[in-house]
Amino acid sequence: MNEKTSLATNITTRPDRRRSQRSLLVMPLAVSWTTSTGMRVREHAETEVVSATGAMLRMKTRVPSNATVVIKRPAANQSATANVVTVSNPGPDGWIRVGVEFTTPNTSFWGISFPPAEVAPAEPVGAKPTLAGLMSTRETTTRPSMPLSGLFSGSLSSFNAGGKQ
Repeated sequence: MNEKTSLATNITTRPDRRRSQRSLLVMPLAVSWTTSTGMRVREHAETEVVSATGAMLRMKTRVPSNATVVIKRPAANQSATANVVTVSNPGPDGWIRVGVEFTTPNTSFWGISFPPAEVAPAEPVGAKPTLAGLMSTRETTTRPSMPLSGLFSGSLSSFNAGGKQ
């Protein structure tokens, strides 16, 4: 078994360890933290993905890994403390992705409701529909089977691939 097959197998068979559902949500935020030199920094950020336990933010400024930040929703005048768990290099769009996790559970911070963690997803994790699977389902459920024998009135032997008869 090669490495790609092994990796793909591990990804599709690994149980989902997330503690809450994720939702795509773009929301403006203010993120602040204290540097190692004691300077207080406050930067604009936006959410990309949120969950009951944290979020993936996009920022223009790099936040130190393992830092503690204060996230503020200016529209709701709400703040929460979070730990930085991952920081990416700038992407092609110039944004740095920053993963944060709330220091204390805060299921209402984003202003949306998340399903309980016990609720299983509608589809098994890693199961993605394939074109062949969709087509076979469609053909068996929406089209009656029809024999090909009555479709052609002429003889196929007179067909010449070169277009000459």
